[in-house]
Amino acid sequence: MPQKNVSQKTFFFFMMLSLLVVSACNPQQHAVLRVGTNQWPGYETLYLARALGFIDSNGIRLKELTSSTETLRAFKQNQIDVAAVTLDEALLLAQTEPDLRIFLVMNISNGADKLIVKNDIQQLADLKGKTISVESTALGAYMMHNLLEAAQLTLNDVIIDSATVDQHFDRMTRGISDAVITFDPVASSLLDLGYSTLFDSSQIPNKIVDVLVTKQSVIEQQPHNISALVSAQWQSLAYMQANPDSAYQKIVPRLNMTTDQLAKSYTMLTLPDKTQNQQLLSQDNTSSLTPTLNELSRVLFEVKLIPAKPLINHLLTDEFVR
Repeated sequence: MPQKNVSQKTFFFFMMLSLLVVSACNPQQHAVLRVGTNQWPGYETLYLARALGFIDSNGIRLKELTSSTETLRAFKQNQIDVAAVTLDEALLLAQTEPDLRIFLVMNISNGADKLIVKNDIQQLADLKGKTISVESTALGAYMMHNLLEAAQLTLNDVIIDSATVDQHFDRMTRGISDAVITFDPVASSLLDLGYSTLFDSSQIPNKIVDVLVTKQSVIEQQPHNISALVSAQWQSLAYMQANPDSAYQKIVPRLNMTTDQLAKSYTMLTLPDKTQNQQLLSQDNTSSLTPTLNELSRVLFEVKLIPAKPLINHLLTDEFVR
């Protein structure tokens, strides 16, 4: 009987040892990093990187979602590990994700986010009593806040139609809305039909910033894949700068835009390189995103989109751009 107990103990010992070996052969850093974006020229450098072979699909998987709303939902439900969002949306996520980290700045909008209106609306004051379609996100609320401030109107003066970006074109062309706060490729499609731009992000410079966010736990589990994603972005930017025509030809089919439309769209975007990212994500640099985050936090708190102002210093990390 004692011999049997020894045999059982030996069996269980080797069984546990084999499980540990299997676990060691499948480390977390070999997991796939799931990256979610909505359709937007400012995120297309990632898809360009994939098309050019700069992204290894064994370690990084890009997932295109229909809207910012879907991206936020997927991140909250742990369906993606990295989300492409605007700074204000990052602040919104930080309310429920205390270990949220901004690790890469993708683009800065300088006219790319627009209020597009019907031709009978000639000035901002004409928006009074009109229906404006806008996505129910922090970005939508922030653009609406600045728009109404510029128009000297209040929320009570307009009719808000909550609609995701994939619904914007339909809302305008069917006459459901008089105006829409949107961006490319929808914006270019509407402008080509004769609609007009009455307000855009160039009037609130350096405030609409798109970033990649993840959680500290993902950073600890998949640092190699995150580094590879950032490296692919630098390669993609270098390719676009050296071969713009070729890059645009690869991008336009995904966005259903012409090369001229895409080229114009990029004139209204800044795509920060490695050096600029180092400045933007540093907490000690005068060019840091910290002042912008503080202002956005104040506005979102005042309009009751967030219940408390997050700790800004904990949000930024320059670990992957150094």
